[in-house]
Amino acid sequence: MDGSYPRWDSLSMLLMATAQQVAGRMKPAFDAYRLKPRQVELLLVLARQRSTTQQQLVATLGVDPSVLVGLLNDLEAKGLVERVRDAGDRRRHIVVLSPTGLKHLDGVLHDVEKAETSVFDTLSAADQQALRHVLTQLSQPPRCDPA
Repeated sequence: MDGSYPRWDSLSMLLMATAQQVAGRMKPAFDAYRLKPRQVELLLVLARQRSTTQQQLVATLGVDPSVLVGLLNDLEAKGLVERVRDAGDRRRHIVVLSPTGLKHLDGVLHDVEKAETSVFDTLSAADQQALRHVLTQLSQPPRCDPA
């Protein structure tokens, strides 16, 4: 072997292994509320923004419009979000988090927090904060340098 294969202690491999462990621990929290991680992300965006357009959600979540419509249809059927026509532009829909959606979000986040504690409790508070900082940096879209 020429050593060109990824090392098991490479950053990518470690992140992948950690992501799988975290996903496994979070799954019961999502399942209890019949939500998928992407739906929880959408609910979080709505909780922060209070209301937004479908176009803004497409940009914020970085999903295809057809994917967003599927997410919204499911969440709306569960009574977690509401779509209303924009009074200023009848072609646009405004999406808002319903009171039931907020309760579901609070519940799932509480359960996720408990699961997260079980994953990261071996790290000190300072290490957890450092990890949060690094992961926040990595999750930002890459900057385009003007040529």
